[in-house]
Amino acid sequence: MTRIKGWFSKTPPEAVSVPDEELRFALGVKSGQKVCLFHAPKYILPLFLVGDLKLTMDWVESDSDVILYWLQPQDDAVNIMTNLELMIKRNGRVWLVVPQKEAARKQGVGGWGDIRSAVLEATSLVDNKTLVFGNGECGTQFVPRKAVKEKRVAVDMA
Repeated sequence: MTRIKGWFSKTPPEAVSVPDEELRFALGVKSGQKVCLFHAPKYILPLFLVGDLKLTMDWVESDSDVILYWLQPQDDAVNIMTNLELMIKRNGRVWLVVPQKEAARKQGVGGWGDIRSAVLEATSLVDNKTLVFGNGECGTQFVPRKAVKEKRVAVDMA
């Protein structure tokens, strides 16, 4: 089971349990989309190996619909997210997945609040949804700000 927390308003997030077979839907992954997985754990792979996804592993193509990145201890989250932001469609999303507090401390990954703040400051992305996986990982969805989406539409139409 996966718990979902939404950050859609100033009210506290609501947690909902989702069966693992519905995880793709919860992540916003739709049939036929271009999806990239970076450092994906083995338990997640079967969910993405079925259907008609255009799947890449540990590399990304431009105009990706969904990118899932499992942060590693040596990673520079701001640099990674700055680069991944350029690789998604205007309605795309990047999921940054980190271990929960105890596991993060053991792995040497910085505090989530610091990472989140730095990513929000360095990019034109906003976070709007959080998933807490049953195995202790926490993923946050980052999407382009509304103004950036509108600017991309104007450029596309020109």
